[in-house]
Amino acid sequence: MTKHQGATHLFAVSDGSGQTARRTLQAVLAQFPDAPVEIRTVGGVRSVERVEAIVEEAAAVGALIVYTFVLEELRQHMRECAACLEVHAVDLLDPLLPRLQELLGRSPVGQPGLLETESLERAEAMIFAVKHDDGQRPEDLAQAEIVLVGASRTSKTPISVYLSYHGWRVANVPITLHAPPPRELFTLDRRRVIGLTIEAPRLQMLRRARVRQIGVQLPGYTDLNAIRQELMHVLELCYENDWRVVDVTNRSVEEAAAEIVSLIEPSPRFLL
Repeated sequence: MTKHQGATHLFAVSDGSGQTARRTLQAVLAQFPDAPVEIRTVGGVRSVERVEAIVEEAAAVGALIVYTFVLEELRQHMRECAACLEVHAVDLLDPLLPRLQELLGRSPVGQPGLLETESLERAEAMIFAVKHDDGQRPEDLAQAEIVLVGASRTSKTPISVYLSYHGWRVANVPITLHAPPPRELFTLDRRRVIGLTIEAPRLQMLRRARVRQIGVQLPGYTDLNAIRQELMHVLELCYENDWRVVDVTNRSVEEAAAEIVSLIEPSPRFLL
């Protein structure tokens, strides 16, 4: 991106009002209180021609584009145009939209503007879950309301995404035999950390399915004895640190999430 004198230009672009993209930018910019920036909100973008015009304008002033398009055609065109003109563009719904589509088992309605009616709290929670999936950004764990820990394939990511859809800021951390968990994990309020466990044969079946899907065999990944050792290691960590445990064996994401929330905050905030 070309650097310009004066304020940095930021474009908040949407097929809705553009307020979600703008508020997200403002929330992040709160961490840079002295940075000179100029935010331009561009809403109601419904055509590829308009996308092209916006990218050209951004290229002219060296702007960063942050966008929320629910229409895949516009999202794809924005990616292509931005790459062509070397404009930095951030899709706030990627990878969240396809991940939710897979988790919920249905396609998005593709109706522009619906995102703007959702609460900012929910949108921020969903973004938080994606950014803090699978042990990413451990330095931010103190900001999470719920931290899920467990071995690989114990539903940490689906449960995190589901809870975030209901407004919870969730992070998840993988526990392995070969690497210690991040030290930040042990500084948290023990009541906010939930361990996930599962019966070993069930986990072996899930991992075998995963191996077939990706076509890569990992040493010990599907070995039943190794799996038992992993699960025991997770339970030992939980008991040593007084973290409560939820068994996800043969349970839906919704059922596991409901139990987790009942442990964290037994209140009507989250009803299934």
